[in-house]
Amino acid sequence: MALKVYVDRMSPPSRAVLLFCKVNGIEFEEILLDILKNKHTTPEYKEINPMCQLPAIVDGEFKLFESHAILIYLSCAFPGVASHWYPSDLFKRSKLHSVLDWHHTNLRLGSGGLLLNSIVGQIKGNPPNVEAAKEGEKLLVKSLTKLENFWLKDGQFLVGSSQPSIADISLVCEIMQLECLGKLSLRSLSAICEGKNKLKLQNWSLLECISPEAHAILIYICCAFPGVASHWYPGDVSKRAKIHSVLDWHHTNLRPGSAGFVFNTILGPLRGIPSSPETIKENEKMLLRSLSKLENFWLKDGRFLVGSSQPSIADISLVCEIMQLELLTEKDHDRILSPYKKVLQWVEDTKSATAPHFDEVHRLLFRAQKKFHEQMAAQSGKSELKSKL
Repeated sequence: MALKVYVDRMSPPSRAVLLFCKVNGIEFEEILLDILKNKHTTPEYKEINPMCQLPAIVDGEFKLFESHAILIYLSCAFPGVASHWYPSDLFKRSKLHSVLDWHHTNLRLGSGGLLLNSIVGQIKGNPPNVEAAKEGEKLLVKSLTKLENFWLKDGQFLVGSSQPSIADISLVCEIMQLECLGKLSLRSLSAICEGKNKLKLQNWSLLECISPEAHAILIYICCAFPGVASHWYPGDVSKRAKIHSVLDWHHTNLRPGSAGFVFNTILGPLRGIPSSPETIKENEKMLLRSLSKLENFWLKDGRFLVGSSQPSIADISLVCEIMQLELLTEKDHDRILSPYKKVLQWVEDTKSATAPHFDEVHRLLFRAQKKFHEQMAAQSGKSELKSKL
């Protein structure tokens, strides 16, 4: 049975998967789903990807979504793929994971934010959001500067390579989306990036902190240290692909929802940074949607993520994200988490599986929780006193 690839060619991740298949001579059936016509939300497609996002693949009985997970799977599952796309060398592979993780929370968010709020939204009949477009452009410029000065500083391709990798394909397809902006295209990106006359991005053949991302570090540790049990990062290609899919999903769903809500309701106000009710509402909406997906999809088949009977690096990563919600007020914490019984049990199971280290690692978080709650109570008391005066 031929590989089935579900895409919309207006989507950068879709184009990255298509390009990779074509370049490597992988036979596949392309199934087009028009996002603007909501073809990705049909019951039939939900059976393949309950997240209703593109791309996704079906390889025999195996279903997979999230573009980076797909690219890694294709590199490992199809023997004709040249090694430079996803090197077997542990250090080179770890660097690629680092770039791919960085992409999710930087270039992808900046490019997507600018386009959604200046072009795509209007096509769908939504008014342009000038403030959101500005924030998107700000993150985009910052990301392009990092590409220019760090990721491309040592070679023709990313992380100093002389040949392209799956990271080059993924990020270049993201950059190409900027052609939708017309004047603000690849030919004028140098004007965005601090007025540079010659931008390395234009010579790219496929086109906060300078450090690897957490997921890349976890994968590296599993592979580099022989004492790590196999359940943390299985050798089986299909199981490993599922873990990559969860980790990719985490970057663009649970992570921004949880971090955004905690920052805008607790950390920001304590630092004197105002936040709008609308922003908090959007953060909470994404957080609740993510918790619902955890409850009803990722945890539906077993004690741990993707139906496993033992924890993986994905369980550790996502549970640590959930634990950040301990900083919320008791009222908000219970309101948000109490409906999700499977999620709460999963947190407890992960805690038990990693005892006694779990509590030790989170000790500082619990201290911060106590401190923040005291500060908030003091601020609330002062506000009440002022109102009485």
